Amino acid sequence: MKIKKLSVAVSTALVVAYLPVQADDGGLGGGPDVKLRGFGTFGVVRNTNSNLDFMDNLSQPRGAGYSHKWDFGVDSKLAVQADAKFNDKLSASWQVMSQRQTNDTYQPQNEMAFLKYQATGDLNVRLGRIPAPLFMVSEYRKVGYVNPWIRQPNEVYFQVPFNSLDGGDVSYQVGAGDFTGNFQVAAGTMRPATVKSEGDVSTLTGDNALCINFIGEYGPVTFRIGHSRTKISYSGEALNRLYGGLHNIAAYGNNVSASTIGAGKFKDNKGLPGMVYNTVYSSAVTNNVIGSAAFQSNLAAYQTQYPNMSTESLTSLLLNSGSPTITAALAQAAGAADIAAGTYYQATLTPAGSATLSDAALKGHAGELYDQYAADKKMGEFTGVGIIVDPGTWLLQGEYTKRKTESFVADSTGWYLTAGYRFGKIMPFVSFSDLKVDSPTDAPTLINSAGQAALAGAGASCASTYGATLGASTAAVCYAGYGLTNSLSEGVDKTVKSTSYGQKNISLGLRWDAFKSAAIKFQYDRIDMEKYSRGTPNNYAHTIVNPGTPTDPSIGSTTLLGTADNYASPTDPKNLAGAGQTAVTQFDKTKPLNVFSLAVDFVF
Repeated sequence: MKIKKLSVAVSTALVVAYLPVQADDGGLGGGPDVKLRGFGTFGVVRNTNSNLDFMDNLSQPRGAGYSHKWDFGVDSKLAVQADAKFNDKLSASWQVMSQRQTNDTYQPQNEMAFLKYQATGDLNVRLGRIPAPLFMVSEYRKVGYVNPWIRQPNEVYFQVPFNSLDGGDVSYQVGAGDFTGNFQVAAGTMRPATVKSEGDVSTLTGDNALCINFIGEYGPVTFRIGHSRTKISYSGEALNRLYGGLHNIAAYGNNVSASTIGAGKFKDNKGLPGMVYNTVYSSAVTNNVIGSAAFQSNLAAYQTQYPNMSTESLTSLLLNSGSPTITAALAQAAGAADIAAGTYYQATLTPAGSATLSDAALKGHAGELYDQYAADKKMGEFTGVGIIVDPGTWLLQGEYTKRKTESFVADSTGWYLTAGYRFGKIMPFVSFSDLKVDSPTDAPTLINSAGQAALAGAGASCASTYGATLGASTAAVCYAGYGLTNSLSEGVDKTVKSTSYGQKNISLGLRWDAFKSAAIKFQYDRIDMEKYSRGTPNNYAHTIVNPGTPTDPSIGSTTLLGTADNYASPTDPKNLAGAGQTAVTQFDKTKPLNVFSLAVDFVF
């Protein structure tokens, strides 16, 4: 982390939060009673494994290990909050927080902004952006000072990345003797969460959210039970391409008609032949036309002549300029795309391919995959119970949670149990936690082995017929159908694995309340991911662009790679990459991950 970047963001957050205080009060007397408070963490993390990043949450783009040996951005944050009291019944709160974002900045974000109406002593209503009531410590999960650990156990809190809910809640308090209970019902829309996973940025949304909670207190014991549900949607470049393709195939299959099959007609095909055509045509235009030295030279001249036009607009202008050279190159790209689409279609007519590549088979299976795995307003449920026992000298805290969804997002169970004992201002603690996957980590494929064999055979025949004409592009063109269908087949399985987080963790920590409003903490985490598809760390995968042969099962795909994937060379992942390829760093899952953290938590 760049310290200067964080300092600027922190200063901005303070200024932004301070301004409304001045505006509300202004020394006029009669205004609301406004109080300013805040909290923060300054921390550093060391991960001994340099082949993957340890992070605090799914939104962080990098962490400790692969990106930096010592990382200051995993836990560091600063928040300021303005609370305004208008009268005995009406108040408002606004919280702004600066922490590492998906775009690798520390731009302050509005974490909370709500009006609160205290209808009676037992009933209150909040409207606006409130903390998403999903966990035991949801109301103060970001306030490190009031928690024993440096960060909440990822084995529970990684399951749901939502932090805030835009809507409102109603809370009603009941009491009997020394017992106090609070019923809470919240509804609205989950604030979108951006997720950085294996090089691809996706956005997770939650619509029609409903959360029901009960929190009880009796002496030193606090317990909670809660259930939440929302319609989740996951979108991102790779996800949209994959599930959009499946949806398209479910609707059109091969789209066989007199006007959509044949040279010069495939460009109008809405099914799989058209997808093959567009894949090859787009690649040829990008690499052979736009990427040519002559085109780039003309583009540079246009940029000088029209400095206010975007590169995309100028590129489109050149492609449609009518230049004989460009027109000929575009025709050549269209011819190669016709060959690729025709090769795919010929495979559908063979005895081996007719069963799995027929219209009925494609539509049926693609529809099933889309309905079962696509995260498009699919129901997601989260249930949790928790307990805190804190009589003063010792602490016991734990949660047990379950996530279930009707999409590729894996079902999971997480739990943790933390115990600590206070020796004056010092509290050592130990925490055990576990996250396991409850749903299958393998998904069915779109095309079976017989269909792939038919596509490979058609590709070989194409290479024999057009090899001399296509030259270096032979494999990419002739096996395009093989690569595309395989990419779709494997893609669903990759997305399932990408959310199949599982790991065990043993944490040892020490909290020292060195100052009145600040605590110094040390924490060691030993994370074991050996038995699971992947863990919560990110092994920083990159896009893999493959050369295009049947022996390479992910031709032309953007592959989501997780820690479950095995590679030949743990010490030099570049050995795995051929011409034009890049590869993810390797990490040996049989060895535990050792993470050391030091932080100062404070409130003001």
